[in-house]
Amino acid sequence: MVPLDRRLADSPAEQHVLALTLCREVEQAAVRVLQLDADQRQLVDDLLQLARELCELGRAGVADALAAAVAGDDPDDLALLVFELGEARAELDHALGEWTDLPEGAVSLVRSEGAGGHGSESSMRRRLVAWILFVALISSVAYASRFAAGPPERNALYKWSTAVSELFVFAIIIAVTLAITGSQRQLLALRRPHSWRQAATLGVPVFIAAFVAISALDRALHGSREQGLVPKHWEPSHAGAYAANFVVIAGVAPFAEELLFRGLGYSLLEPFGRWTAILTVGIAFGLYHGLVEALPELALFGCALAWLRSRTGSVYPGMLAHATFNAIGLVSVFL
Repeated sequence: MVPLDRRLADSPAEQHVLALTLCREVEQAAVRVLQLDADQRQLVDDLLQLARELCELGRAGVADALAAAVAGDDPDDLALLVFELGEARAELDHALGEWTDLPEGAVSLVRSEGAGGHGSESSMRRRLVAWILFVALISSVAYASRFAAGPPERNALYKWSTAVSELFVFAIIIAVTLAITGSQRQLLALRRPHSWRQAATLGVPVFIAAFVAISALDRALHGSREQGLVPKHWEPSHAGAYAANFVVIAGVAPFAEELLFRGLGYSLLEPFGRWTAILTVGIAFGLYHGLVEALPELALFGCALAWLRSRTGSVYPGMLAHATFNAIGLVSVFL
């Protein structure tokens, strides 16, 4: 058996060994096994055996007794090593991260990015730039289309083609959002709120306040008329197409837009300050629709949803509020 001090000194993946001594469980850990020659295989076996021994050493809490069995090691020194490994637990949480110092032919455990943290600062900057460019592109296309083609047709929701085209657009938005997010899925905030009771306590008053404020603004700015999606009169002969558009606008749209803005966008902007993220996401949400008169209304609604996201830590309450708001607008055709 290779002495303990030789193993710690000669190991080409010392940091990986130290991580294993903590007996840490890594979320969604992936194992990469490359071709090993005889010497490398022996080295790996020694490293794994060392990890098991040190794990047992930490659990038993009898460092002195086990240290005495290792030739050439001072018991106090080995006990100090175990103590230091326990103290360094926080720093070694990322010990199985993206290291490149392992020689080819070794076995490495690669911790998934989602196991903790938001990734490196440079990767977050790249994601933020990509998010800004994507939102700017969608907004530019929306405004260009509105100025070129004018307001949408009032009976557009009575057409199957509207549902198909909108579904295609939202599919692209979801795909690009996921591509920018990459493996950092925690950026999407697709998780339970801190408390559903708190989410309801906060969400209901915020929704009511936003609805009242937007209704008041709409009387002066006529944003809903500019958007022009809801038909003026109900036509039962087009019930099927209207139901399909209802599902897309009240179901798919809130999911896609909340992922893009209150999920990914808010997470990327939050390091610059909570209110900076809320206001930026709200304004970006308003611009994304390509409207002029309705911009204040949409920005206000976007800010309200971003605030709800900041207080609950989840996009689910915002999705429910967004879906409810859209559904109320669509149901108004029957009133």
